Amino acid sequence: MIVRPRVRVDGRVGSKDLAGPLEAGGCEVERVVMEAGDVAWEGNGPEGRTIHVGVEVKTIADFLSSKRSGRLAGTQLPRL
Repeated sequence: MIVRPRVRVDGRVGSKDLAGPLEAGGCEVERVVMEAGDVAWEGNGPEGRTIHVGVEVKTIADFLSSKRSGRLAGTQLPRL
């Protein structure tokens, strides 16, 4: 039996375009509204514990802007 990885993708502008390539790559995609991040999934951690993984996708310009404003470290990373 083949298990398709389950991935959550924020369905809003800026993130929703990630769903298609993930589906084409064999992932089962759930479109949701996320508090932070663009893509998330659960993985297997040490001793069989579940770990939660969140990814924030940024252009270079957005990364620099959010770093300068403090939004990245002050809001986005802690919510991931």
